[in-house]
Amino acid sequence: MLPTAFLVGLLLTSTIATEKSARIFGGAQVQPGELPFNALIELTKHDNSVRTSCGSVLSMQWILTSSSSVQQDSTRPGAFTVFAGKYDLLQREGSEQSRSVQRVLCHPEFDGSVEGQNDIALLLLAKSLSFNDYVQPVALETNWMVYPTGVATISGYGSIRADGSKASYLTRWSVTIMAPEICIATLASSNLSLFCTDPATCEGDWGAPLVQRRGDQWVQIGLMSSGTQCVFFGPPTYYTHVARFFSWINETISTPVADEPDGAVRPVSGVLLIGALFTATLYYLTHKQYITQ
Repeated sequence: MLPTAFLVGLLLTSTIATEKSARIFGGAQVQPGELPFNALIELTKHDNSVRTSCGSVLSMQWILTSSSSVQQDSTRPGAFTVFAGKYDLLQREGSEQSRSVQRVLCHPEFDGSVEGQNDIALLLLAKSLSFNDYVQPVALETNWMVYPTGVATISGYGSIRADGSKASYLTRWSVTIMAPEICIATLASSNLSLFCTDPATCEGDWGAPLVQRRGDQWVQIGLMSSGTQCVFFGPPTYYTHVARFFSWINETISTPVADEPDGAVRPVSGVLLIGALFTATLYYLTHKQYITQ
C-alpha cells in the first residue's frame, strides 16, 4: 500500500530553531536551509504599496498559497513576485531566488462567501526555481479521510506583534491541532475543508504552510486561511486541509492552462503526469522503514 503522504511532481525532495525574540507571531527564527519550502509572496498594488503573504514550494514552477490572499489581483499576475530561500527580510541573501508570476490559479469554487471554503490557490512561476540547500519542495499530505492531530509547525513572514511590527526574518512556531468539535464551534458555518490550531498567526501570514515531520521530511498538512488575531489566547487559527485538495493540485500542475475571455485563468483538462505515480513508488521504497513501523 502506498503512503498517505508523497511528493508532487517528478522528483521533489524536502530537507530546530535557535530561539530569539519574535514569532510567526512570537516564535523562533528559522535558520537558512532549515525550512527550505517557504515562499514569500509580494503583491504590488495599484498605488505602489506592497502587500505580503506566504506560500510553499511545490515544484520548480509552482507555489501553493491561499485564494483569499491572491484572488483580488488574480488577473494581474505580473503584480506578484515570489521569493524562495528568503530568511533575512532586511537584506539580500545569497540563498534567495526571486521569480515573477505567470499565472494565478484560484480554486474554481472559491468565492469568499463561506469563511475558508476552498481557500487554496496555485501560482505558476515565469521561470523555474533552482533547487539547492536553501530551496526545496515540500511533500503534501494526501489522506483526506484522516483528521489532522498532534503538534505541527507553522512558519511565515507576517507581523510579529499586534501593533503591526514587521518580521525581520522568517519565523516558526509549534502549534497544537484542536479537536474538530472545537473548530466547528467557532465557525459561522460548517466547513469540512478547514481545521484549526491554537492561535499563532498575524497579518501577512496568509497562505503560510503548516507542516509535520514524517521520518526525514516535512509534510504539509494545511495552509493558513483565517485567524489573524495576533494574540496568544482567543479564537483559533484556521487552515485549509490540503489533503482534501490534492487531486485538484495534482491535476492543475500536470495540465496546461488557458486564458479565458474574461481574463481569468482556468485549467484545461488533460492527462496527469506519470511522474507523480513514479514519485509515489520511489518514496515508498526509500521510506519503507517509516511506513511499516
